[in-house]
Amino acid sequence: MDVNNEFSTMIKPLEKIGGMNDIGLAIVIPTLDEARGIEIVLDEISELFSKWEKIDVVVVDGHSSDGTDFIARNLGAKVLYQRDKGYGDALRIGFRYVNNNLESKIIVMMDADSTYNAARARKSD
Repeated sequence: MDVNNEFSTMIKPLEKIGGMNDIGLAIVIPTLDEARGIEIVLDEISELFSKWEKIDVVVVDGHSSDGTDFIARNLGAKVLYQRDKGYGDALRIGFRYVNNNLESKIIVMMDADSTYNAARARKSD
């Protein structure tokens, strides 16, 4: 199974959603020791979603020891920390934060290691 193709068909292509400037977009990224990849992913997000006026990147960090949180914060991401462990816990924290604190109409999940190419979130098949 092609994981990237499977992922892209699970979300509505963002280019087809009207009023990009009127609605908020939040991107939740779980991390744990992803210093080698987080900068690349955040740069891709910045470039790909440059037309969006309301965009929030939320990094949920599992207490990385390699400075992932520092890099993400310096590149403009909101960094939250997990109390518990695990990927699912990180996503729950990120989604809860977005729902309770931001006015985003769309939430996209991405991985910090480029498992899913950020461009796939914008492409239509």
